[in-house]
Amino acid sequence: MRALSDNCVPPPPPSLLAADEPAFGGREDKLAGCVLQRKAWDENTEFLTAIFTAIREPLPKERRCRGELGAIYQRQTAAIIRRRDQMGKVKEEADAKKVLEEAAFSKLAAATSKL
Repeated sequence: MRALSDNCVPPPPPSLLAADEPAFGGREDKLAGCVLQRKAWDENTEFLTAIFTAIREPLPKERRCRGELGAIYQRQTAAIIRRRDQMGKVKEEADAKKVLEEAAFSKLAAATSKL
């Protein structure tokens, strides 16, 4: 890895400058604040772990389908079923058309038309 020259060294962040010491404290004060912040995060994580990792069985369908979200879910399900049923009709029509075309252009049809 290439060493950085003096021209390439990025400037220190503003919170580490000596000029901000009256507002934020010295380096030791900042490190002490960092330790306290990490301790608070760890305590909050331990406190909330039970909430974050709680697993339960899904609610009954009647309860899931209540309210605005349930109504939206029911409308989406109905639309999916309608589209599925329409696709089946289109496929059935295409299959019927194919059978008719095959019957119309079969060798038997050609032989009977010459009679």
